[in-house]
Amino acid sequence: ASTLQKKFGAYSLKCNTSSYFTTPWTSKFALSNSDFTMECWLYTDLAVGAGGGQLLGNWHAGSAGGCAFQVFVLSSGAISATIRNNGTSYAVVTATGAVKANTWTHVAIVRSGTNLMAFVNGSLLKTTVIPAAFTVSPGDQAITLGGRNGDSVGLSGYLDEVRIVKTALYLTNFEVPTSSFPT
Repeated sequence: ASTLQKKFGAYSLKCNTSSYFTTPWTSKFALSNSDFTMECWLYTDLAVGAGGGQLLGNWHAGSAGGCAFQVFVLSSGAISATIRNNGTSYAVVTATGAVKANTWTHVAIVRSGTNLMAFVNGSLLKTTVIPAAFTVSPGDQAITLGGRNGDSVGLSGYLDEVRIVKTALYLTNFEVPTSSFPT
């Protein structure tokens, strides 16, 4: 936790290539083929590790490999989200040039039916169409925030107000939250 940068409240999560947060995977994180929203506030200097800095994700261990889901910020400022369909194929949505260094940015990745959407600061920047039967296969590793288990793609910056909910909260442009999420 850090008090140096925070969007709301007293603290934010300070992240780097060796410092990130994990929480055990539970069925609450099983996105399956339902609608969902993954969102957070991000503050970064865009000095990310090889391949980008992960904001949040869930991965498969061993021979299954790959992600169940992940949201990245790239050194270019692009936001990219990947979800895995039953361990066989992936869907990716990428919003280029969306994040500016050293400022708080709201990021939301939303699935609504056959649309996988990337929002930055309340603006819908990119939509990828996915099959209706697309089912996000749950990973078997911990949920990670600000990094990825066992490698150097940690975020260089801060995260605040991170949440994953099983509903599509945003379908069009919206006003970003102006206070902490309700508990």
